[in-house]
Amino acid sequence: MAPSPFSPLPQFPAPPELAPPRSSRNPVRVEQFRALADPLRLRLLLFLAHPVASCCRFPSLVCACDLEQAFGMAQPMVSYHMGILVRAGLVKATKKGRWVLYSLQPQILRELAGFLEGLAQRAEAPSTAPAEGATP
Repeated sequence: MAPSPFSPLPQFPAPPELAPPRSSRNPVRVEQFRALADPLRLRLLLFLAHPVASCCRFPSLVCACDLEQAFGMAQPMVSYHMGILVRAGLVKATKKGRWVLYSLQPQILRELAGFLEGLAQRAEAPSTAPAEGATP
């Protein structure tokens, strides 16, 4: 009997070296990758890594008004995109008076980098599966 085209795809467990750490706030990492999929949000992350303060000066923090100025965006657009980055855990938002200050979350970025490095190593490793059509 042929499988139904509407049946769910089989679930395969991740190899141990690619399995997310149990302490991770977002073990699936889907939200992080969704947040990184937008070119503007990637540019925002790069700006947070190398900020240029235009009106506010806070050590190691970037004010939302600096993002508005640097990207020529209105405050609601900055809040929308930064909110996605914050919910994904890539950025931390800190309220200081009437300002919202942002900073990168290096641990989460390292976890993502480690995950991708594990994938790359797995892709480069010689396969131990038998070739298709080979007899044991």
